[in-house]
Amino acid sequence: MIALYRPGPMGEGMLDEYLDRKSGKKQVTYPHPSCEPILKETFGVPVYQEQVMSISRVVGGFSVGDSDVLRKAMAKKKADLMDKLKVQFVEGAVKQGIQEKVAKDLFEQLERFGGYGFNKSHSVAYAIITYQTAYLKANYTIEYLTALLASDHGKTTDIVKYINNAREMGIQILNPDVSESQASFSVIDNTTIRFGLSAMKGVGETAANSIIQARTKVGSFRTLQDFALNIDTRLINKKVFEALIQAGALDSFGYTRKCLFESVDSILTFAQKEQERANEGQFSLFGNEESSFSLNLPKDALEWEIDEKLKREKAIAGLYLSGHPLDKYEKQLKSLKTIPIEKFDDLKSGTKVEVAGVISSKNIKLSKRNEEFANFKLEDRTGEIECVAFAKTYQKYKEFIKEDQAIFIKGDLDKIEGWRRGTSGSG
Repeated sequence: MIALYRPGPMGEGMLDEYLDRKSGKKQVTYPHPSCEPILKETFGVPVYQEQVMSISRVVGGFSVGDSDVLRKAMAKKKADLMDKLKVQFVEGAVKQGIQEKVAKDLFEQLERFGGYGFNKSHSVAYAIITYQTAYLKANYTIEYLTALLASDHGKTTDIVKYINNAREMGIQILNPDVSESQASFSVIDNTTIRFGLSAMKGVGETAANSIIQARTKVGSFRTLQDFALNIDTRLINKKVFEALIQAGALDSFGYTRKCLFESVDSILTFAQKEQERANEGQFSLFGNEESSFSLNLPKDALEWEIDEKLKREKAIAGLYLSGHPLDKYEKQLKSLKTIPIEKFDDLKSGTKVEVAGVISSKNIKLSKRNEEFANFKLEDRTGEIECVAFAKTYQKYKEFIKEDQAIFIKGDLDKIEGWRRGTSGSG
């Protein structure tokens, strides 16, 4: 199944053929009786490259070396070399009493297989890994998902899929938090994973480890003051501080993100001065907390609008964590026949789809007729897809085709060698 569950063999219908034969819906046949011992394990369907090599030796009289040349020629689609090998194969088969037409038909079948053949040893290796990871996911779910998120750090598209999968399983992914996060993703309990500090853009391993070391030294960060006075301001500079705020890593201190963001300079200046005084022996960091911390930031200050808050969060974390721009359209979306982007892989090219999402990026281009059209990326809670709004559609809806805009579109799904594209027909 691993060797067949790929675009090539699925496109040729070989997966369905294999399943029909295995289930008894179709009779198992062989291209030639001499092929039965080779193809019996796969019900007469060529699946592995090793099978093609064996058939070339048994039927065509190839040497081991020649059969490997055939494998490489198929894999690299070398037409001239394949023509020569076909002649060699047919001549070798005829010498063994096989009719020329049968030999030609068999080679053509093997040639078609060459577009999707897979190495058996690779299939076995992948099968073992698949079994092992499935076992870990089933029996150590939270640990497995946490390790998966950590291993694909930086691959936003994959991270979104993993987080959606975790949420479907009842597992909560919490925003980063300087009072609890580790450098990478970490397990909090059986149903909770905490986002890692170094997984944020603009923070990095060095700054993340510095925060963790400071937290370990003082036991915990009880207040914003506690955090500001104990971090290394040479490593936790303005850029890092702003990233932490926008991703929600300072939410636990009770201030709005907008308030903290607008107060970064004051907080850092105060922290630097207090630390300098402490280093000179004029002030103890563990002295009177109330008198030493005089910023008096208001905890009831206004917050950013939800779209602005989520936009900034995504810019730093790489994805929406505390909510999604589509949340406020939940009622409307329930009445529409939208398809989650993650389901597009199961659809055929040309399928008409309706999808709602947020435009994450766009690129305006000119057609050969000197007309503007738009390429843009659309993302929902489950994934991302490339979209094209051709000139007529773009001119009609251009005011809505802008970054961070939530839109609903109807279009045709276009799959090109595994790449998915939506051609929007209306908005």
